[in-house]
Amino acid sequence: MNKRKTRVIWITVMLVIIIGGFSYTAYTIPSLNKYYPFSTVQTGYVVLPEEVTYNNGQHYNDKTGKRQFPDPYKNMKVVNANTKEIDILTFSGGQSPEGKNFAKVKYKLEHVYKIDFIAWNEIPNDVREELEVD
Repeated sequence: MNKRKTRVIWITVMLVIIIGGFSYTAYTIPSLNKYYPFSTVQTGYVVLPEEVTYNNGQHYNDKTGKRQFPDPYKNMKVVNANTKEIDILTFSGGQSPEGKNFAKVKYKLEHVYKIDFIAWNEIPNDVREELEVD
């Protein structure tokens, strides 16, 4: 083999290793899931708790004068709109508005991009059936 062919082979091998390593890392580390190139953004629906706690389990208190941060929704059962499969996700969102304790969730693997608070009648009928089972 000549030097040019050898160099091309080595560059190709190195690129495959780098791309494979990046893909594996993005897949296995939840905070990097949004960069995983072989998965698409999914849409799902979830029932949110009516009351949210703040600052590690405390109730919201107007009188404290301190900043209060909502605790994340942990281990929420999200029904995928396309496949009707259930994914368990943890994400932040704060207190839902009155009468809208459901959410439309855009996510990829375990990374949640966006949540929209919605009412029960905004959820597609086939997904409602899956949410009622739980």
